[in-house]
Amino acid sequence: MSMFKRLFLLSLFVGCLGSGFLLAINLVDSGQASGLPVMASPVITGQDGVAANGQRNLLLVGVDSFESAEPQLKSVWLVLQIATHSPQRFTLLPLYPASASQALIPQDELQASFKLDEAGAIQPAFFDRIHAADFWWSNHLVLDQAGLAQVIDLAGGVNLGQGAMGGKQVITTLISPDQEPDQALQTQAVLLQTICTQSAEALLKLDAKHVFQLLGGHLRTDLEIERFIHEWQMPLILAGRPSCEFPTLQASQIQIGAQ
Repeated sequence: MSMFKRLFLLSLFVGCLGSGFLLAINLVDSGQASGLPVMASPVITGQDGVAANGQRNLLLVGVDSFESAEPQLKSVWLVLQIATHSPQRFTLLPLYPASASQALIPQDELQASFKLDEAGAIQPAFFDRIHAADFWWSNHLVLDQAGLAQVIDLAGGVNLGQGAMGGKQVITTLISPDQEPDQALQTQAVLLQTICTQSAEALLKLDAKHVFQLLGGHLRTDLEIERFIHEWQMPLILAGRPSCEFPTLQASQIQIGAQ
């Protein structure tokens, strides 16, 4: 990774903190504030993919359809979490789409690297491209739009400012990154924030094993169901409703009705 890019990332997060967002901050056990690092170095994780401070990152990827011969990449977000913190707080960083001036990974390269092999598995080149930009994660979860619609329906729908909407209707509001990257990012951020604020409690009450089975071919992940329950679902149930924070985005970009 170039020195310029490291300085850019450093200044980006320092700027967010210094501006009073405090969105990428969590408290360590000592009670002191500690930022949530996203770069691979100098963060050292154990064999379970968890950092020494308990932080785990989830690479959340969205595609159009796994039923397509060549699924198209629609979104890449890095979700940062420390399970021992209460209340639970998630920090979400968009890697794709992004405007040319804000992209931390070349967008064309990332999009082109997303391919499936003959067995239907995601080819390593996609993950390698993100690792090469010094991002790390404990597990990945790739969901297509039909799967996302199912998740929204299981949560009872969402309200994006125009009344309750079901999953299929919500999908129609998402803008393709190929057309308008900035608008696509904004619609994704608004949806994620809305799910976090409106649907988190409903989703936590669901049987995670049943949800994984229901999603079936719409989901690709290396996260075992028991580990998901232990590391993600149970801490949230114990801690209550989570908050979701977007340190690299402006408030208007996650506000319903602003797009």
